[in-house]
Amino acid sequence: MVAPIQPRLHQAHSSRWVRFVIRILSIRGVTWVVFVISLFATAVVCRQAWRRQADLAQVRFTIEQARFGADAEHFRNTMKERLFRYVQILQGTGGLFAASQAVEFGEFSAYVDSLELKVKYPGIKAVGYIEKVEHANGEGFMRDAGHAAGEPQRPFRIWPAGDRQEYLVLRFVEPLVTETNHSALGYDLGSEPVRRTAAMAACDNATATLSANLELVQAPGQPAAILFLPIYQQGVEPATKDERRASLQGWVSVGFLIEDMMQGVQQLINGDLGYEIFDGTAPSPDQLLCRSDFNEPLTAADPLTQTTTETVFGHPWTVRLHTPSAATHGSGMLSVGLVGTGGLCMSLLIFGVAHSMATTGRRAVELATGMTTEIRRQEEALRASEERLGMIIEGSNDGVWDWNVTTGEVYFSPRWKSMLGYDDHEIENNFTAWEALLHPDEKARALRVLNDYFGGKAPVYQLEHRLRHNDGSYRWILARGVVSRDPHGRPLRMAGSHVDLTDLKQAEWELRQANEELHSSQIQLRATLDELRNSHQELERTQLELIQAAKLESVGTLAAGVAHEVKNPLQIMVMGLDYLDLRFNSADETTHTTLNDMRDAVMRADAISRELLQFSKATGFSPIPSDLEGVLERSLWLIRADFNNPRVTLIKNLTGNLPLVLVDIQKIQQVFINLTLNALQAMDHEGILTISTACGRLERFLPSRPAINAGLQPADEVVVLRLVDTGPGIPAANLPQIFDPFFTTKGVGSGTGLGLSVVKKIIDLHGAVIHFQNAAQGGLEVTLAFAAGPQSADRAIFAEAI
Repeated sequence: MVAPIQPRLHQAHSSRWVRFVIRILSIRGVTWVVFVISLFATAVVCRQAWRRQADLAQVRFTIEQARFGADAEHFRNTMKERLFRYVQILQGTGGLFAASQAVEFGEFSAYVDSLELKVKYPGIKAVGYIEKVEHANGEGFMRDAGHAAGEPQRPFRIWPAGDRQEYLVLRFVEPLVTETNHSALGYDLGSEPVRRTAAMAACDNATATLSANLELVQAPGQPAAILFLPIYQQGVEPATKDERRASLQGWVSVGFLIEDMMQGVQQLINGDLGYEIFDGTAPSPDQLLCRSDFNEPLTAADPLTQTTTETVFGHPWTVRLHTPSAATHGSGMLSVGLVGTGGLCMSLLIFGVAHSMATTGRRAVELATGMTTEIRRQEEALRASEERLGMIIEGSNDGVWDWNVTTGEVYFSPRWKSMLGYDDHEIENNFTAWEALLHPDEKARALRVLNDYFGGKAPVYQLEHRLRHNDGSYRWILARGVVSRDPHGRPLRMAGSHVDLTDLKQAEWELRQANEELHSSQIQLRATLDELRNSHQELERTQLELIQAAKLESVGTLAAGVAHEVKNPLQIMVMGLDYLDLRFNSADETTHTTLNDMRDAVMRADAISRELLQFSKATGFSPIPSDLEGVLERSLWLIRADFNNPRVTLIKNLTGNLPLVLVDIQKIQQVFINLTLNALQAMDHEGILTISTACGRLERFLPSRPAINAGLQPADEVVVLRLVDTGPGIPAANLPQIFDPFFTTKGVGSGTGLGLSVVKKIIDLHGAVIHFQNAAQGGLEVTLAFAAGPQSADRAIFAEAI
């Protein structure tokens, strides 16, 4: 019986309160006071909601801006990486030319086929080899390149026609399966300014160079470009611009359509990123190279747009990037509008309830209950909006931070901390914690960038820096952010995001390493080729020396045979002259004189044959102390008949009493005879031959050659013999070759080219010096220098020591 009483008591209590409220509301003007109070409360709630939504919108925008910045950086790096891959093709093709003396068409074609261009390098239309051809060599070049395209029936020609100082001719191009590539053979790239400018810039800088916008014959009307890489003559390392142009052989090139290249790039980036690429340093509609499939109209107020100028292999491109911006303000303002509208409605409801409660209690209770329900619904909507923002931050996979500049407190999102290997509780939420993670080498730069942004020196805050990971390593981080300021411009709050760039930095480093290794391999390959070339030349010289030795041995055998065969007939002639002298004993004086002259002539012939036999005898090297002037006189006597010509004058300026020299007399006679006969032949048996001797220090006679022979030094005492003729001399270009076997400046049939080679070998055996130079007054001057022995007074002692 007690239980039913309690509800009645409660109901009675409620009724009293309702009646009290109704009595208050019945007072004149109270309902309007209630309406004004409810409107004020609605305004306060709307203000708080607006501030909260503004903060949330700022964070959303910061996240979008950071994501857009990272996508833009990824886009530019991917675009450059694609062009780097094209350059690697050029470097590999350049290595083909460095490894071969002359690259043939088939060799070039097989190499390009192995690259699998369509599969691995989308966008490339042609890989070519361009050769620099002087105007004077144009006809010969076209004749030699007639089979370059693999179709002999199709003549090779340089086009467009016209006389130019030099041609930059497309000699090889692949793939040749397309008719357009085939028809491009022989095209003179120097006739078109854009191509020529890029090619010569590549030559001058010795690096890959990108051309400006142009059209390829494979795709007329479509923006395209060509990458050029210079090829210099083998064995040449030019250091200056003039040296590079002088040693230039040609270029390897890659032609591609910009749009085809960018299709491959777009597949690797965020599909929501729009782009426009312009040729040059400014975004001009007539210089548009390509654009993405979707391009929403851009406005100056759109914050998610970025325009940069990228220098790509020596040529500028302007890249404009943008992305559709989410409604960062609309949803927040909608919530504020809903709160305001709901508050106004509730104010009207309260006013209506108050007015109704003045007349009925039941209606007032129902209206109050409805108002409470609406407030709860608005709170739920606000909470759902906050949850959506949290999900957006988690889904972006970027680290988010919010810094109260005034207090130094910083909110680091869990993703921000896990990016560095830390749990949420392991990093304190303050500015000092971020400073402690900075790499020591970058702390000053990071703080300077931040201060420049706060001070208005930098329009945006963007920083690539390294932060310490929990494992002790450092990660590359891209930080972006925006700041809010007070009316005086002082920073109050800053928010932004972190993007991990470590993998991208590692990829860039590996690409640089690969390029350096390729360059090193090319240098090693070039060095190996030089060694092989030198070995081949040494082998050729050895073969020539063997041929020379065999010929000299044959000449010696022939000379010995001739001398031996002549000796016997001369003896018979001497016996005959003795018989005639006895037979004509009573003859007149003229007969006796004639017979004596004949006997003298035969004896001279006999002496010459004996000398020739002795001269041609195969002997070893037997040097003895000798008087160089005496050896000279004996040699001149052997060829005295050549000086009977009245048009030849022999002048001998002999010093006399010179120190002895250690020589093989027969071999030195061979040297003197060879040099003397060469001088007479050079003067065409008409002129003056001056032979002089002297003694002194070597540097006195040959001052410009301080270290001439391993056996003699500039300060050594030497005996010098010098021959000077009045002939035409030897052209300066031929002087370095005069000692080469079989080299001769005489006409066909007038010499073997072995004489001076033999002379040089004999002089080298004696450790002496021989030097040729054109005389100042005309003719040729030959200087022989031998190490001096003792003076004439000590000759007997010197001979005994030997």
